Amino acid sequence: HSPRPPRSVRFDEDESRAETAGYSPVEIGDEGTSTTVGYSTQFEIGEEGTSTTLDDSRHTGKKTDAPYESLRRTKSVMLKFFPKMEPVPLDAFVALTILSLIPSIAYLALFTAMGVGSTTFYFLSTNYKQYASDIAYSLAIVLFLLYISDSSEWSSKCGSITRNISYTIFTLGIVLLVFFVSSDYPYGPVCVYAVFIPLWLILNKMVLLPKLDVRIFIGWLSGPFLLTAFFVMISWVTWVFLDVENRWTDITRLHAAEESACVPNFEDLDHCRATPDSDDVCFTVDINEDKILYDEGCAESCTQVYDDCLNSFILWVGPMLVAATLFFLSFMCTFMRAESENGVATFGKIWLFLLFIMWVSASLAGAGRGVTPALAALTLAGFVGTTVFFAVSFSREDRKAKRKIVWSKVTADYGGWLDVFRGLVVLTCTPVILVYFAFSVVNQAVRKMRLPFSMPISDSPGPNGIIESEDFVTKKTRKHIDVFKSWDRVKVSTNAIYWGLAFMTLQVIVSQFTLLLLSWLIDTTANYSLMVTTSILFGVGLVLFLLPPVPGVPIYLTMGIVIPAIARDTFGWTLSIAYCTAVSIVLKLFACALQQKAIGQTLSNSVSVRQLVGINTKIIKAMRVILEEKGMSIAKVTILVGGPDWPTSVLCGILRLDLLPILFGTLPVVFLIFPTVLTGTFTYMASLQIDGSPEFGWAGVAATLAATLTAGVQAGSMVIAAYYLDQTASQRGQEIDKIPIDEEVRVSEARAEAMNEKYAEITQWPVVPPWAKGLLYSSVALMVTSFYMVNLFQAECFTEYELTDTIEEDLDGDWTNLVLPLGRVALLLFAIALTLFFVFKKWATHKAAMLLDQMEQLTDEDIAHNTSSMHVSP
Repeated sequence: HSPRPPRSVRFDEDESRAETAGYSPVEIGDEGTSTTVGYSTQFEIGEEGTSTTLDDSRHTGKKTDAPYESLRRTKSVMLKFFPKMEPVPLDAFVALTILSLIPSIAYLALFTAMGVGSTTFYFLSTNYKQYASDIAYSLAIVLFLLYISDSSEWSSKCGSITRNISYTIFTLGIVLLVFFVSSDYPYGPVCVYAVFIPLWLILNKMVLLPKLDVRIFIGWLSGPFLLTAFFVMISWVTWVFLDVENRWTDITRLHAAEESACVPNFEDLDHCRATPDSDDVCFTVDINEDKILYDEGCAESCTQVYDDCLNSFILWVGPMLVAATLFFLSFMCTFMRAESENGVATFGKIWLFLLFIMWVSASLAGAGRGVTPALAALTLAGFVGTTVFFAVSFSREDRKAKRKIVWSKVTADYGGWLDVFRGLVVLTCTPVILVYFAFSVVNQAVRKMRLPFSMPISDSPGPNGIIESEDFVTKKTRKHIDVFKSWDRVKVSTNAIYWGLAFMTLQVIVSQFTLLLLSWLIDTTANYSLMVTTSILFGVGLVLFLLPPVPGVPIYLTMGIVIPAIARDTFGWTLSIAYCTAVSIVLKLFACALQQKAIGQTLSNSVSVRQLVGINTKIIKAMRVILEEKGMSIAKVTILVGGPDWPTSVLCGILRLDLLPILFGTLPVVFLIFPTVLTGTFTYMASLQIDGSPEFGWAGVAATLAATLTAGVQAGSMVIAAYYLDQTASQRGQEIDKIPIDEEVRVSEARAEAMNEKYAEITQWPVVPPWAKGLLYSSVALMVTSFYMVNLFQAECFTEYELTDTIEEDLDGDWTNLVLPLGRVALLLFAIALTLFFVFKKWATHKAAMLLDQMEQLTDEDIAHNTSSMHVSP
């Protein structure tokens, strides 16, 4: 093709005139989301399908500059949060969208407040809940029998039919169990939905498109899933705002709890019974009049009997869970396309992103008990649905063929982190592993009986020299044991203890006791003037900011509750929120200045501190390159806003960066502070009542949405910051390499590396003394025990406590009542585990230091000997 001659296009010409002049639009972005940035003439050389496009681009506006490039790159990052659509025939797209809508509408009608969800829960609870335990025991027995009889290895026709029938019965039993206990675990049905919708669509594919490759078909589902998700979300939002009764208020919460047969919790609220011997509550919810009618002597606090009821919230937020599940599955469909080779890795990153959102939401748990269970249910549902897609996308032969390739890639990319992940597995899965080990022992005993349905065993020695028929565990379990023995058991156990320490610190010590401190502060300042309260909150918040593990979100949340509550009579709600936001921004900037100058810059002369932050590492140098840039780029802002509060500011001080540009770059933190303040204010407003009715019925919904927005902003800024750090490290290598090496740190790192080598040498499992092995294993066992006690029995370990609670009323005036007896046992086991690990660590470090000193002494003697032998007398 011959090109048209270039023609000039004026800046003020519109698109039609530019295209008429022979220019075609130049676009950036993915298909369907592109943005026109200019016009160009193009021609192609070569045959169709193999041609080369020559481009003579001309911008319609100003030339591209750095801010524009930053905006373009940011857009590219944000597009990664939306699934890429696979081209689908229109009739197939419409059909798949309708098929996706069928189970979605059925779920909305049966299990959410948009339909008859309350009636469904009530019906299942009153008629079938009593059968749940029988079904659970029966399923456990069936699973045990199927496992010990080696049902997965039945290859005969009769065996295959029996196995398939057994698996079907077991699956149906699981579904029935989930429905029967839905009044206690209301997020169960959404998990069934997440499993059913992939199976439903795969079944329709087998009937309608039997010859189409499964992975291509799953790729087609991305668009229909996304469209269905938007349809469900828009329907829910419209339903919420159509009627006051559809909004999340105390009235609707209590009404849904009663309608769905929630069992009231009268513990510590025995006076809230209708009669001394009754299980009925002493109040009535009038949904039509939007009031709570209290019997004589019934306190307004009696509504707390339904605080533990998740049914009402899950019923109300159910459509959002459905939409989020569909959005998640839409992503998964893009990863399952036949040409997608990085699907597993991409899913892993998104899964870690979801886990991070859950962690952020944990800091918001003090705002109410609704957000965290909803996010947990969402994550669980997405994971279950993803498992189904993986199962149907890869055949058993494909999985075996690719297992070694995938594992080699994982080892190459993340080999240095494998022991860290193994430590996490030890902490979280040890009880499951012990159960599996016990099942294996029983399974091997059945195999030794050589029954017709059991797997045959060999009487010859295996590669490891063990005769299978004489072993007490199965061949597969023996391989797992051999793999475990090949691990660096000291390193894995150490990482398991560190994981336990991190969890207990963040989720128990910081979360529970920081919440207690902040609630005490709220109660104490309730009768003070605005200026006094602001000064106290500013001082306490500053102290908390200077503590490394404390995040900023609870501090902003507390200010959002306390300050508007006092200032509303003077300024009104709007100005009170604005004032609170301004104070929070000033507090954040002042804390950043102190962290940078008083802590970071002061400690910058310390070699150990510079070594601790990794000043010679590529990632820290990349951060330095970004932070030292003039002006305020998106990369710089996301690092300052999205990074952890304390470490980021202290690192700026260690790097001796200018203070004012850093503070200026931190200003966009207002986009995190403002929704957090709103969350606190709306939470307080939702607690206000007039004559037993909520003063602001919409505040509960607003608090939930603001809390979700806060978590999204925090997580999004972290993800974008990580992206820019990775891009800088890979694309600006020359600038990074020009940063001089810190020689003092390098020398210290060299000695630390030698120390680590000696530590690794003396902690090889065969040379570790038995008493030291006992210390380490005992520490791990106690850490796992305390972890499970706190995780599974949190209600029995800690008193339910929120930011709006008070020590006087909710803890009987004694703050130590926050920790229940079981919680004190868990904390004691945690302390003993750390003590035992400290003793082991002290022994190993001392031993390694002795060996290193001996090696250095021998080296010095060799040098002295060689110098002496080379000396020549005059």
